[in-house]
Amino acid sequence: MHQEYATMHRRVALACCCCSLILAVLAGCVPAGGGADSTNTAAVPAAGVQERSLLEPSSPAIDLGIVPQAGAEQERFELTNMGEAPVRVTRIRSSCPCLKLEPIPLEVPPGGTVPVLARLDLSSEPHFAGGLSITVAGYTPAGKLAFQISVDATVRNPATEQATDRRKVRTTN
Repeated sequence: MHQEYATMHRRVALACCCCSLILAVLAGCVPAGGGADSTNTAAVPAAGVQERSLLEPSSPAIDLGIVPQAGAEQERFELTNMGEAPVRVTRIRSSCPCLKLEPIPLEVPPGGTVPVLARLDLSSEPHFAGGLSITVAGYTPAGKLAFQISVDATVRNPATEQATDRRKVRTTN
């Protein structure tokens, strides 16, 4: 049973990664491993290699809901260290530079939990509208995967939404 779950989880994770990469490219974002990199450049596992993370996020995916074009949104999540040694995260890789995590660097003691804030800022992409799925991974100074999450949002143009709403009101009268 556990092995079936693990296999299914890997398939879902791979599908999510593929979808995230496609959406990030369509959104003009830089795929992980190719750009939006904060701090050092420690080794990153080869594409397709499933590495076990050292920290467990409170949720593997965050849904920011509907965000206006050029808008901003944020959501808190927690990272828990289920291991017996402290885990220090010093570097973040994001498939889109529009998403930042705070605080970085951070350290999670054994058995401890640390709150993290995911901040989406679309001001540098004011014309983007559509679905957005961003993959974010945190790494230790040695380049080991500390955690990985997915952050999703639907970006809409408020003016278009209002015009659509007005048309619906007119057609219902």
